[in-house]
Amino acid sequence: MAATGDERGYVRTWQLPGLNPSGSSAATRFQHRAVACSWSRDGKLLATTGDDGQVKLITVPEHKVRRVLRAEGAVLRGLALDPEGAFVAAAASDGGLWLWEAADGTQAHRARGLAAKVDHTSSESRQPLAWHPDGGTVLAVAGRENDVVLLERLSWQPLEHGGYLAGGHASSITALAFSPNGIYLASGDSDGKVAVWMVDKAVQVSWQQAPAGVTSIAWHPQNNALLLGCADGQFGLWVGPLAQQQQQQQGGAAGSQLPSPWQPIDDVLKEADAAAADAVKVDEAGDDDDELAELEDEDADGDGGAPAVIKRRGLKSRAGAPAASSAGGAADSLAGLDDLLDDLDAAAGGAAAAAAAAAADPAGSAAPRWRPAPPPPKPQAAVHPGSTPAPAAGCGAGGRFLAYNSLGCVVSK
Repeated sequence: MAATGDERGYVRTWQLPGLNPSGSSAATRFQHRAVACSWSRDGKLLATTGDDGQVKLITVPEHKVRRVLRAEGAVLRGLALDPEGAFVAAAASDGGLWLWEAADGTQAHRARGLAAKVDHTSSESRQPLAWHPDGGTVLAVAGRENDVVLLERLSWQPLEHGGYLAGGHASSITALAFSPNGIYLASGDSDGKVAVWMVDKAVQVSWQQAPAGVTSIAWHPQNNALLLGCADGQFGLWVGPLAQQQQQQQGGAAGSQLPSPWQPIDDVLKEADAAAADAVKVDEAGDDDDELAELEDEDADGDGGAPAVIKRRGLKSRAGAPAASSAGGAADSLAGLDDLLDDLDAAAGGAAAAAAAAAADPAGSAAPRWRPAPPPPKPQAAVHPGSTPAPAAGCGAGGRFLAYNSLGCVVSK
């Protein structure tokens, strides 16, 4: 299902893929132009807004207005219905953010000056909003400093760690989209730059330049690709925004592949844990080899009392060493666990290091192939004489003729 809004304030829904009208009439109409639409995850609820400061929640396909939300005195330019259908977020042209509870229309939060200010007289002004796909735990807002502000659900405050994605854009942000699993966020600006961020690390991992200002971004549901739309009507498919080749970290160690943008987050975490555990095992094996080499050097120097090393992956012990007490063994175990956790954190940070290395140069992915907008239909002549039957006898020399104008049919008598 798709939804469209027009300059006359009409909002219509369409069946996909044939784009056949859904229902015999428009879903609703605003007093002024319709500016934004947002679907619930199940496609049964549509939120839409117009220039009159109203937000309407409409059931589909019945086209029944379930509730009307009002942002008094505001001109809304962005709208997002959270995946659970519990909250509706809207951004106003003055930079204000409005949040309502969808169930009863209660205003849940209002923030002044959080979002970027835009020209309320322009139909091209946009204030994008995006909910995290895990149920809306985070709301992404285009900020005032050409940045992205990540708000925590319910508190509606920036995240304590990584609440701002900054430094990637030099102009106002006009499009936002989380990846299907929420690991990444794509942002586009009015100058045509598209940036991809790793959300939990708050780092830019890649970028691409579009031929005009970005108006829309959509992730492929099961692939490493982004569909981009531009203000001049062009659109392009960016294949491989996340370079999957191994990146080299500082010090020459091999880094980790960037996680998939669409694979379920639980699977991504399992793979990260397995990779981190493998990295820990390799490090421990290397430490054992170094220790064995040191002992062999000591034996060669004549220091003959050194015990032999029993090499075992994940365990270091020496033959003949005194047995530790139970309390000491527990302490050693806890110390070993702390070391393991430190190693896991370091290995998990490999993706961030790889992301930082990739952010400087987007050459790891193929440039999008841009396609122009389809040409508009050829203008019709204003009047088409002879396109209607000749007038009946006794009706005079005049008659009807086909005309294309704002009135529709013109009748001559």
